[in-house]
Amino acid sequence: MCNPNLLHSNSDGYITRCSGCGQVQIAFGTCLVVLNEQEFDVFVEMITERMEANQEAAATCPHKKQFRFYTDSRQVQLIFSFSDLEKMYHLLLPAQLMLQVSQL
Repeated sequence: MCNPNLLHSNSDGYITRCSGCGQVQIAFGTCLVVLNEQEFDVFVEMITERMEANQEAAATCPHKKQFRFYTDSRQVQLIFSFSDLEKMYHLLLPAQLMLQVSQL
């Protein structure tokens, strides 16, 4: 049975980590994504890279759903606007920091 510990939460969602199995749960909008810690770090990196590479979208079309992320099931994909990417980024970064601190 999972024992989730809250890493970070804000008005857009929350992130927990199970102290038993180590899985990280990202609740954002109407989705819940479950990743191991390595996958979580890769996801944070992907979100960060997309934001940095697509700054023009922030000014031209911040709410257009245009950034697709594949899951391990090709039948389930996540799609974000630039605004969504920013919100996800601000949810992920503090949680990643909490994970790093807990490993010291």
